[in-house]
Amino acid sequence: MPEIISSTSKELTLTNEIRVDDKPAYSQSVTISSSKNEMTISQWPVDIDLYISNKTEIRKLKDEFEDMAIEAREEIAAETTGGEEKAEDGNGH
Repeated sequence: MPEIISSTSKELTLTNEIRVDDKPAYSQSVTISSSKNEMTISQWPVDIDLYISNKTEIRKLKDEFEDMAIEAREEIAAETTGGEEKAEDGNGH
């Protein structure tokens, strides 16, 4: 009888928009994949002038978001135990 397995994965996307006086200044997006155990970070200034004039505080917020994303990645990695389960054949095997 062939071995039949089910492989599942979890993917999480987090986004962060940093605003200055209710105007978007900087955006970040993080995608965490349990199947590849990787994290992809995309980030970009929305308004370069706002970013430059407020970069010290924006950098703090960027770092906080990245720390949160790393914690989320660690949680997903802890939940995932290989992602594979063997199927039973109906006879408990």
